[in-house]
Amino acid sequence: MKLTFFLLFVFTVFQGCVPTSKDISKYISEKGSEVNDSKIDAHNDSDNVDADVDDDKIQHDDDQSIYPDSENNDHPDETNDFEGDDSDNGYEVPDFPPSDPSPIDLEGIKARFYQNIEYGDHERHLFDIFIPESTAPTPLVIFFHGGGFIAGDKSDIYEMGGPFIIRGLLRNGISFASINYRLFENPEEEGVIKPLTDAVRALQSIRNESRSLFIDKEKIALCGGSAGAGISLWIGLNDEMADPESDDPVERESTRVRAIGAFETQATYDIVKWETELYEPFGITIQMLINLGLGNMIYQMYGISSKEELYSDEIKEYRKKVDMLSLFSPDDPPVYVENNYNDAGRPWDFYAFLHHPFHAEALMNEAQAAGVEGVFYIPALDISDPSGERFVDFAVRHLK
Repeated sequence: MKLTFFLLFVFTVFQGCVPTSKDISKYISEKGSEVNDSKIDAHNDSDNVDADVDDDKIQHDDDQSIYPDSENNDHPDETNDFEGDDSDNGYEVPDFPPSDPSPIDLEGIKARFYQNIEYGDHERHLFDIFIPESTAPTPLVIFFHGGGFIAGDKSDIYEMGGPFIIRGLLRNGISFASINYRLFENPEEEGVIKPLTDAVRALQSIRNESRSLFIDKEKIALCGGSAGAGISLWIGLNDEMADPESDDPVERESTRVRAIGAFETQATYDIVKWETELYEPFGITIQMLINLGLGNMIYQMYGISSKEELYSDEIKEYRKKVDMLSLFSPDDPPVYVENNYNDAGRPWDFYAFLHHPFHAEALMNEAQAAGVEGVFYIPALDISDPSGERFVDFAVRHLK
């Protein structure tokens, strides 16, 4: 059971192709997408508590825990009576019908939920969005689900602690979107770049439709768990990926964001660095990982079929392209990194390899070396940000 769970978590971290642009504001599915049977949620720590950061500006959930152990997901139809003002900025409240009822209990918050908006032509090129009542375009947090790039769904965030995060953001006038992207196939030919570029397309598509979604496209943050955390880091730490010369207006949109949130993340998608840097104190090698059954995961990451290909000139360049650790620079947005895996010793199973506290520590070290602002919680290494600031407060501080 544990092995199956871990394998599912592992393979959702790697892929990427650029989908065809769609008119986001005209597509809404009347049916909700099915929740994936293998739910993976890294946000299950009941001890995480929002700090009292500028209480006059930040409206907290009644239960301050961002990641409770359980959540009542009753969802009465309370997403109507939404009004916005587009008189000054040319923005429009979405003129397509909301997908009531909300998948979570909004506890009286005035917001609309829109489900299954297309951003491409693949069946997984879809996103959901919550838009709070506002008289001005709203900031936005975009969430990417986990699942090892072999599983997971945008609806996963509607369970466990997700509703607390969503409500916390909505109460502070921040919209929330959850994104699907393509998963690995077997065999996988493109590798992790496939889901990564899907996620870029989703971000650019939302910006391209920001007026019809009532979003302030200059105030966007990214976040995710495990694979989704890696996606968020890869996009957020990269230099501008917009193509100003493209004939496609979506590709001309910026990919730079205001902040990044990463939960139970991997430090890099250059797996060779796991041997040479991350797990060097334990003497763990690529061959050991292959012997433990991680070979197929490693090969899928790069669309290859053998260990020998991993060290080819072509794959060396690929690995460099997807190495988040090498992307830090002083102009990068602030990062929030939280890892609640409780064992900093030698990794003993697949899950530990993917979510070991050393991943978060490596990111912290690189951020600090580059002078990038960061908030880090790695309890297994006795690392806790002195501010006590948790993710909702972090997002509010950088978006409002």
